[in-house]
Amino acid sequence: MNTQRKSKKADRQVKINQDLLAAVQIPLPWQQNQWHLLVQAHIQNNLPHALLLLGPMGLGKKLFAQAFTQYLLCEQSSQQQHFCGSCTSCRLLQAGHHPNVMMVTATHADMIQVDEIRSLTEFMQRSAYLPGYRIVLIHPAQNMNLASANALLKSLEEPSENVLLILIADEIGRLPLTILSRCIKVNFSSPEPNQAVNWLGERMQFARQEIEVALKQSAGAPFAAVHWLQGSFPELRQQFMRHLLSVDTNKDVTGIEKWLQISTEQLLSLWQQVVLDLLTIVQVKPVTALINSDFNSELVLFSQKCKLSALWQFHDLLNVAVAQIKSGVPVNIRLLLEKCFIEWRRVVIEV
Repeated sequence: MNTQRKSKKADRQVKINQDLLAAVQIPLPWQQNQWHLLVQAHIQNNLPHALLLLGPMGLGKKLFAQAFTQYLLCEQSSQQQHFCGSCTSCRLLQAGHHPNVMMVTATHADMIQVDEIRSLTEFMQRSAYLPGYRIVLIHPAQNMNLASANALLKSLEEPSENVLLILIADEIGRLPLTILSRCIKVNFSSPEPNQAVNWLGERMQFARQEIEVALKQSAGAPFAAVHWLQGSFPELRQQFMRHLLSVDTNKDVTGIEKWLQISTEQLLSLWQQVVLDLLTIVQVKPVTALINSDFNSELVLFSQKCKLSALWQFHDLLNVAVAQIKSGVPVNIRLLLEKCFIEWRRVVIEV
């Protein structure tokens, strides 16, 4: 899979990793319904000109889109419901040089610029180099700025013949309504907990409890859990949890140098989970399963120091902080975290 443009921040050349697709057996167990739906639409010659794959990050939507692209272009797919992996088209995709495919991708901190979308538009208007679809993939679609979305709109309103656009998005709220209304949505959701734990357990050398914790920290998304387990965050999470839950009225909690080393969005997400666990303990009797179940006793003990109204106020403050981070507007992270720690101390003081 190929694109000629490179971002200043990252090389955006993309190719299908055939070994990865084979290793995880796309469609994944939690993607079977979506795969069957789209394959049947293709077989019945009823595939729309624009698809929007929606769902939380870490569910394998991009892998799904790449695999479906390969299925559509495979020379043998008419005899089966999967790509063969060995025909000329499949080999071109494996090498990253299929002339009928173009993809724009970005990191989640990077924006997709209007020039990149205009290049896609030119690609869609050209004649196909090989028989079959011309396929355009955009990931993550919510990273298009307003000018980019407007540039794409004409292609959605006046689609070229035998062209398929596949948009992949994690956050529907950041997509303009003009884009949403012109795409057929395919929704993805996290697998059942046991299915996800078993699937990861077959592929990773971690204890079941570690995998369960990782999935809870990742909203049940298996690939997000893989990233979580392979990074340094599990140990940092342990330290941060102990730091939060050891707070008392005589302890200064505004020393945040250590926590500035962690992704702010990840840190705030963990903090939100702690607050939700405390709200569950305070309000629900008997206590149901907690997100941070490995800190069950510490959370129960800490909840006895908290006032319900103060917890809800802090819950709202965290929501505002997360929205600021996701907005893309420059934020002074130090000041934001200092404010959160000061308010957290008040949660305990106001008992």
